[in-house]
Amino acid sequence: MLQFTHGRNTPAMSNTERQRQFRERNPGYYGRLHRKRNAACNAFAAMQAARAAALAQPVPVALPIPAPMLMLPAPVETTLFADLFTFAIPQRERELVPISREAA
Repeated sequence: MLQFTHGRNTPAMSNTERQRQFRERNPGYYGRLHRKRNAACNAFAAMQAARAAALAQPVPVALPIPAPMLMLPAPVETTLFADLFTFAIPQRERELVPISREAA
């Protein structure tokens, strides 16, 4: 018995027979299909394993390290409190006086 299917007359056949004929016409089709699917699954599993390994490693805690202080001698007159002491020291005493070597 012939059936009219999509513009073609084809004999009636079971699903098993249709699949057998497809495999005869397309050798290696299912092997390629399964390799492609397995490769995608394996790549996803590898990505998940790498992500889990990265999350399993301890994260170093970074504490702020204070800047090292310079080991310089303190200034004779600090500019930080210059305005604070200007009213107490007369003008003539605020002038810088050179220090001689004998005094040091």
